[in-house]
Amino acid sequence: MFHLYHHHDQIRLAELLAVLRQRQPAAPLAPDTVLVPNRSVGRWLQMQLAESEGVAANLALPLPAKFVWDILGGSLPETPDSSAFERGNLRWHLYALLPRIAASQPRVARYLDGTPRELRRLQLADQLADVFDQYLIYRRDMLLAWERGEGEQRSPADWQAPIWRALVGALTERHRARLLEEFIQAVETGQALDRSHWPARVYCFGLMNLPPDYLRLLYALGREIDVHYLLPNPSDLYWGDIQRQPVSVLAAPEPGTEPGEAPITQGHPLLASLGHSARDFLRVLYADELAAIQEPELGDALAYDPPGDATLLHRLQSGVIRMDATPAVRGSDADDASLQLHACHGPLREVQVLHDHILDRLAADDTLQPRDILVMLPDVAAYAPAIHSVFGNPDNRQRLPYTVSDQPRLSSHPIALTVNALLNLPLSRWSASEVLALAAVPAVQRRFGLDDGDLDLLRHWLQQAGVRWGLDADTRTQHGAGSWDQNTWRFGLDRLLLGLAQSRDDTLVAGVAPWTDLEGGSTNALGRLWLLVDTLRQWRDTMTEPAPADSWHQRLNAIMETLFLSDRDDADERAALEAVHDAVGVLAEAHRSLGDEPLGWEAVREAVGGALQESGERQPFLGGGITFCGLMPLRALPYRMIALLGMNDGAFPRQERNRSFNLIRRFPRTGDASVRDDDRLLFLQSLMAARDVFYVSYTGQDVRSGETLEPAPVVGELLDFLHRHHFPDHTRRAAGERLVTTQPMQPFSPRYFSSADAAVFTFQGDWHPATLAMHETRDEPQPFVDDAGLTPDPEPVIALDDLKRILDHPARHFLRDCLRLRLERDDAAVDDDEPRALDGLTAHQLRHELFTAACSSGEALPLAPGPVLRARGVLPPPPLDLGVYREQVEQINPLLPVWQQWHAEYPEPTPVAVDIALPDGRRLAGRLADARPDGLRRTRPGTLRANHRLADWIDYLALAASGAPGSLRCAGLANGTVQILGAQVEQPHALALLQSLVDVHDQARQQPLCFMPGLATTFMEKQSPHWTSKPKEAQAALEDRNGYLAGTWFPAWELANDPWFPLVAPPPTLLGDDARSSAFCRLAAQVCGPMVETLLPVEAPS
Repeated sequence: MFHLYHHHDQIRLAELLAVLRQRQPAAPLAPDTVLVPNRSVGRWLQMQLAESEGVAANLALPLPAKFVWDILGGSLPETPDSSAFERGNLRWHLYALLPRIAASQPRVARYLDGTPRELRRLQLADQLADVFDQYLIYRRDMLLAWERGEGEQRSPADWQAPIWRALVGALTERHRARLLEEFIQAVETGQALDRSHWPARVYCFGLMNLPPDYLRLLYALGREIDVHYLLPNPSDLYWGDIQRQPVSVLAAPEPGTEPGEAPITQGHPLLASLGHSARDFLRVLYADELAAIQEPELGDALAYDPPGDATLLHRLQSGVIRMDATPAVRGSDADDASLQLHACHGPLREVQVLHDHILDRLAADDTLQPRDILVMLPDVAAYAPAIHSVFGNPDNRQRLPYTVSDQPRLSSHPIALTVNALLNLPLSRWSASEVLALAAVPAVQRRFGLDDGDLDLLRHWLQQAGVRWGLDADTRTQHGAGSWDQNTWRFGLDRLLLGLAQSRDDTLVAGVAPWTDLEGGSTNALGRLWLLVDTLRQWRDTMTEPAPADSWHQRLNAIMETLFLSDRDDADERAALEAVHDAVGVLAEAHRSLGDEPLGWEAVREAVGGALQESGERQPFLGGGITFCGLMPLRALPYRMIALLGMNDGAFPRQERNRSFNLIRRFPRTGDASVRDDDRLLFLQSLMAARDVFYVSYTGQDVRSGETLEPAPVVGELLDFLHRHHFPDHTRRAAGERLVTTQPMQPFSPRYFSSADAAVFTFQGDWHPATLAMHETRDEPQPFVDDAGLTPDPEPVIALDDLKRILDHPARHFLRDCLRLRLERDDAAVDDDEPRALDGLTAHQLRHELFTAACSSGEALPLAPGPVLRARGVLPPPPLDLGVYREQVEQINPLLPVWQQWHAEYPEPTPVAVDIALPDGRRLAGRLADARPDGLRRTRPGTLRANHRLADWIDYLALAASGAPGSLRCAGLANGTVQILGAQVEQPHALALLQSLVDVHDQARQQPLCFMPGLATTFMEKQSPHWTSKPKEAQAALEDRNGYLAGTWFPAWELANDPWFPLVAPPPTLLGDDARSSAFCRLAAQVCGPMVETLLPVEAPS
């Protein structure tokens, strides 16, 4: 007999199930069979039965589909194996058939003619498998008609029917739809069936939307055994004839209608709006063909129990249960937090606000535990980072236990992402960052013996050797970037490996220029990296070879074994590998269906990648803390607090897939499954299942523009209903403002600490200082540099190189070298783009190298780069290299005659060791390697910059103070033309100037100084008649330099790129307001003033 029980509370239904099991105990070794909608509900049911019975054992909890096919497979005589028609296998059988079907079906042929052909073939097979699987469940009669050659007139039946017949012909005519037909007929006509494997009785729990054919099979079983169907039904009145309609705030209710006596076609607005799929199931359940269903009268034992009218949520739930939607002006009390709707600025703010409100509920109710809270989301992967950031923050003093379930395998662990990258390797650019990121996966590091230090060193080596992207020239050709090796992995690794064997970097070996700056012991890491890259290359080459599915299965297992070495103590890593192996198991299904038919890598990537996008079976549901999960696993189960996050327009309800492709969608029947209707029902079930609090949040404001965003339609319909039936005395806008809390954009908003709105609060007191700072009087920021300073130990001997280094950047010396501050950006990012131009440092290094080569050869540089330079990968790939190279050559060749003349006068320099007694009693010591009998002659390839001039000036002063004769000549470029500066200083004056510079050096060791050679030199030049025809006063020159620093159109390099100088020249004062009191002006005059007035332009040699 088929017994039907229904109630709105699943706990009451679970209690009833326990009683039914006690009254009809199963045989000692026979399990009770309980059909459940999913494994999570099954686990929850076991916990409920364990609470009532003390232990929940000997239970079989199959899903309906498995139970139905188990019954069919063992009951009918000579039943063939119908597993070929399972969704996973069906895809591969269709994949095998499509080429043959395309010969007679032009539509299929046209689709398969696209590229990539194999991928399109699998995608079409996947789509057809999806719809055929639904047809087997919901269109049994249609499939049988197709097999008879009927019902093919309308599209897409006209081309799907021949595919179905071909499929049946290739597999078997006795598929599951036909078996179900035979089974039902056999039961109805009393034919012989094998009942030996039937359970003594069947319980069905929580199945609100069972396919009609499954229900018919259970009904047929009810003729032979007891079937107990425990139905979660939100209302105690029959509402199967209610008309589907959206909630309207315009239509007025019929006056004088008593609760529960509204016309059956009208009923409760929320049932009419959200309960379409449940209504259709009731229609099927109470149809004439199932008239023998019995509804035992259990009286108070199963009487509906409305929660009362104490809160808005309970009033709403009670109204649905009694089907009473009579408007009431009561609304909600000020302290009523039972039904909450929050509009936030994005997922992170949604999770932050939820965290505060959960803490509030836990503080207000001592009996509420984290395990009593369920949070459901349409897209768990999109919210998982925010959830872990907020709930898993180790610094949070209000940490709450939680679990996150329903995450795709792909987002669960870096190992899954790595396997996905391996599947896409034939399409990969092989960028340096991509391969190094793969090498940084802990399991890969273990397998290849690498550590973080090795990777840092390798990252530096690879960038210096020129690795950017592409495995080799073939990879670049594949991506349409030309056929050359430069900046590929082969190019860079060849340079590095050759550098181990050869110390000279100016000699080509088989066209390879070695990179020799390698560190001895660490070169082992280079060999391990080469092995990793070669392993990836072999895998890429293997992937291009088609193979049967079982061979692909073995290949993937082999590459994972080769790449990964898991940590036995890391449970997450082991679980990730198991999840990946589960996903790769889809190829076992393919092998069972395809046999030895070869598969290309595109099909394998699509199949395994799709499995990685799904959530695995091992999910941490009901772990004892707050449960975060998707919409389906725990739907309709009662929790004291149920929260729905991400209720955004467009994200929920989900959209139907393949609407025009699917006959069920195009020509629906009562009882058909619908993703959109199922989501709408889920919202209603969640609303009814919440015991104390129903919480909804959505992104209500655009994070960037602040534009108001609408919630999901179901949320809008709930708001319309509440307005009409619970806040009828409010305008629609006022009701919305009363019901929806618009949360601030930032967690430190003053509203959280001063708002009169009871729904706007925070438990995160760490934000309060930021809030106070917003309202405090804004004082001028205290300067980083004050009058305090260090008292370093005196230096009896000052090194000449130290003097030049400190004066080159006094602030950097004090902050970095004295205070040990680290302000430079640790730019560990890997450059994945080959050079198209040269940055400043690279250009400077290249000019210096080229100038040295030109001086050695004595000839002007050619206008095209040589093979060694091209082989090093410094320049852009041809032909872009010509323009960049010539730009550097044009800054070198004009200076070559100057150098040659100076060199001809004294071919060999005369190194001089200086040891100068300063007026203050200390000594200045150093060595000038390029001194000459006539002084110093310096040639700088490129622009003669101020810091170079200052360094040359200091060297010359040291040489002159030591008593050596001669002058200083500096050659470089100024505005593209050769510029030579010259100076000659007598020994006493040089000694005094050095003492002045040493005094600044001493100050720089005590405190940071506002000085930069470039700014100071320009400041002094603007006041000197030697450098400008219109010299300025000191104040005007200071304002000029301040204007340069304050410019926004072209930000000053000193402030935009230097981390040290902004600390000593903070806005708005920058270099100072008054030249008479400005420390910068004083230092500029002291350090650069004599140089600007003495080191002046002279004529270039003829």
